[in-house]
Amino acid sequence: MNKILALCSNLEKRGIETPSVCYLCHQEAECEEHLFRDCQLVSRVWIASWLGVQAQGAIYIPLKEWILNFVNKFWKEDGRESERGVWLCAILWAIWIHRNNVVFRKEEPNPYEIPRNAEELVAQEKMRLENGKANRISISRSVEEDKVSKFTFGSCGCRVCEISVDGAWKKFKWANGSRAGIGWTGRVNSVIIFKGCAMVKENSAVQHEGLAILRALEEAHAHREKKVKILTDSEVLVQALSKGTTPFQIASICQDIYEACKFFNYCEIKVDRKIVRDSHDLAIRARQGLVI
Repeated sequence: MNKILALCSNLEKRGIETPSVCYLCHQEAECEEHLFRDCQLVSRVWIASWLGVQAQGAIYIPLKEWILNFVNKFWKEDGRESERGVWLCAILWAIWIHRNNVVFRKEEPNPYEIPRNAEELVAQEKMRLENGKANRISISRSVEEDKVSKFTFGSCGCRVCEISVDGAWKKFKWANGSRAGIGWTGRVNSVIIFKGCAMVKENSAVQHEGLAILRALEEAHAHREKKVKILTDSEVLVQALSKGTTPFQIASICQDIYEACKFFNYCEIKVDRKIVRDSHDLAIRARQGLVI
């Protein structure tokens, strides 16, 4: 998606001489869209797969958009652990594996090899998910009139580090579309023990709010705090964390937050718009480049 794979098209842009033709079909130039979707060999794999994807009708759609459309569809219809979503990723990865085997191990292009590799990858992922379910942490949810305002993990005690977080996001016609900053302030018994801010590059307000929470957890862990309460003004993010059904755009950030919570004996993430003002000022400073 970020166009950093060592494909012929990308190598040429970096001044590296290489054959530009696709190693699988030997007919067209190798680029992301061609290798992973439009190549004749690969398109036969897609249509014959369990997904039954007709790839040839999407030649004018960028690969990143094509993949995200399918992931969003599968997650909405099947949930976060969509088997179709797993198969989509497995086929993409299997295409890359087979392409590299052709290039470096001198194997012959074989459309039957890709589904076999994909099937092995899916089996590995299913085993990982089953192991994860067995060790899954219990999450308690605070629900009031179907409106989630708090996410908690673990049990509380006496000393709790309270951290207010916020993000400042502004869209521009330049600078790749947006500029954002995040800020955090940690207190114990109303005494500030740490604070900071940083510039971030995300596409939406809820994404950088999630990064602010993640950074606050990292700072608290670095200061050896074991019990934390995070105060944010993003109700959308807290609902996503509490319900466990996250939009695709913040899925990876939420998963990182879940993992970070495991470092603490108690972690509470709560919506509180009144106390985040100081962190909001820090976030604005970071967005303007005044990082402290």
